[in-house]
Amino acid sequence: MRLNRPPGVATNPEPARGHRVGAGVVRTLSVAAVAAAACALSALPAMAASAATGTVATTTTVTNPANDVWVHADAGVAVPLTASVASNTTGGAVPTGTVTFVPQNVTPYAAIECTATLNAEGVGTCSVTPPTGTWGFILYEATYSGDATYAPSTSTGEHKVITWDITATSLTFAPSPATVGKPDTLTATVTDEPKDDLAGAGGGADQVTFYANGTAITGCSDVNVTDPSDGPDNVATCTYTPTAAGSVSIKAAYLGDDYALPSSATETLTVDSAADYSTKTTVSVSPKTADEKQLVTLSATVTGGTTPTGTVTFWVSTRKLCVATLSGGKGSCKAAFPNPGPKTIVGDYSGDSTHKTSSGSAPLTIDK
Repeated sequence: MRLNRPPGVATNPEPARGHRVGAGVVRTLSVAAVAAAACALSALPAMAASAATGTVATTTTVTNPANDVWVHADAGVAVPLTASVASNTTGGAVPTGTVTFVPQNVTPYAAIECTATLNAEGVGTCSVTPPTGTWGFILYEATYSGDATYAPSTSTGEHKVITWDITATSLTFAPSPATVGKPDTLTATVTDEPKDDLAGAGGGADQVTFYANGTAITGCSDVNVTDPSDGPDNVATCTYTPTAAGSVSIKAAYLGDDYALPSSATETLTVDSAADYSTKTTVSVSPKTADEKQLVTLSATVTGGTTPTGTVTFWVSTRKLCVATLSGGKGSCKAAFPNPGPKTIVGDYSGDSTHKTSSGSAPLTIDK
């Protein structure tokens, strides 16, 4: 898994999925005091340090809410860390002194380490603030200082504070507009604040789901984001075939992971009608020979596919004569001609949602 870590971060397996907490919520690392003879630590076992001469050993524990060893936080926001120190002797006095929280997978520095003084219950709390612009995890260990009665001890187990990677998703279509019945490629590009690779590793790939008018598109759910070695970084693609003309609201939702926040984009895809049927336009004139300024009926019959609808526009050279609306594939209108001589009448069919355009022509003679 990609990690944009504070200085010195070492690679560490990503946390299991299902431990993600809502964005913007800072959770406190809570502590339960543990008596060595009373209960066994199931989630975060602790080991007692060897007792110094003349002292009694203690157990130091660090736990998160509900024994969840991963806590999400926002970079730049303080995160409380809490530890509990208990005597390993039944009925022993409450330990005094301090506990220090030290990062184990990064080089410690002031913002991400802290020391707390134990209270009357042997509990110490202090806060760290992962710097703005960093993301990934910090693995903590709590070390008890010891006192006149008790020896130092150090907690064991993984105690992670995870800061979110902020992402943004964009969406494009190819071709655009789309055509009814023809596949269109939807492309989601997910960028993240550190400009790093979002393609998952360790058994979990980051994913995008595509929706059309609020419904997940068949075959477009949980589409893996591509790995840089396989193609463009942080990109997921899917093929969508629209079934009706009009506008479709397409959404691409990046699902996020244990380190990255979810994000999404919604765009409108325009879908044109399919013009699948070729047509033939036949033009006729009546009469075929007419006098100057005599009205001539110009007719067109359009065939092909089902019954074509639309209009036929009649021309002589670049002069528009009249427009006929088709009914049952046929249409006619009238025009007069002031100048004698041979003419070529052209009829241009407009096409409709399922029929392609076509043209036809017929000769006309105008006598003096």
